[in-house]
Parts: sequence; C-alpha cells; structure tokens
Amino acid sequence: MGTSVVNRTTITTLAHATMPAPSQVSTGGPIVLGACLSMPTLLWLTAMGAVVVGKVNADDSSIGSIIGTTLVALVFAAIGAVPSAIAFVEAASRTRRNREVQRGRGAAEAAWDRGCYCHRCHVCFWPISPVPGVSARYPFSPIEFRWVVWNIGGYARSFNAA
Repeated sequence: MGTSVVNRTTITTLAHATMPAPSQVSTGGPIVLGACLSMPTLLWLTAMGAVVVGKVNADDSSIGSIIGTTLVALVFAAIGAVPSAIAFVEAASRTRRNREVQRGRGAAEAAWDRGCYCHRCHVCFWPISPVPGVSARYPFSPIEFRWVVWNIGGYARSFNAA
C-alpha cells in the first residue's frame, strides 16, 4: 500500500483583505509564448532571406524585383511579429509590476506587522502610528487597512487596493 501527502494553502477572506502586498505574477508564460510565436516569423525571414540572396545572385533579376521581394518579406514579418511583441510587452509589464511591489514591500510589511485586528469589532488599527500621517488607534476596515499599507509601500494607486 502506498501513502500520499497533500499540502494545501488556505487564505481566509480576512487574510486576503489585509495582505501586505499584491502577489507576484509570473513572467515565464508570456516570455515562452512570445518566443514560440516568434519562431514562424524567424523561419519566414530566413526563407525570404534565401530568396533575396538567390535573386541577387541571379543574372536576370532587376533591382526593383529584389527591393520588392525584400519589402514584401519585411511587411509579412512585421505582421507575424505583432503577437510575439504583445506577449513580450506583457512580460515587461509584469516585470515592472513585480519590481514596483518589491521596492515598497519592506515598508509595507513593517507597517502591516505593527497593525492589529479586533475580532469583536471587525476593524484594524495601529496602537502606535506606523508612519506620520496615519492615525494611531483609528479603526480601519480591513480593506481600508490594506489600502493604507499598500499606500505606505507606494503601490496602492497602481493596484486599486481599496
């Protein structure tokens, strides 16, 4: 007989509402997708490059024919490159988002660690103000608490924390 082990992570609504930072998003998927989508375009450019080189070496080809073939090849390559470019732009956007969260995560977690939650009142508060401008002992809803923490981290407006 075999045995199995199951590991599960459960996040409560309260934990989700008061999390100190948005979760990191993967950049691997868009990068792999962009690389896969760029392969047909690279093959197309290679084939058309061979055609253009063949026309250049041919004795009966005119310069107009060579330029026309080159332009057609580049236009179709540009059209084929659009999906992979979109995937790479998405990967860059995700990287920028992750970097923004990582920069402010230390300050946000420091403020989040000092916060308290009252189970009876269902509010969050800080016994001592974590930063200037945030009231001590002021009752915040969990969503407002998250917004204040994310604002301290510098990424609240980017992620609509409230």
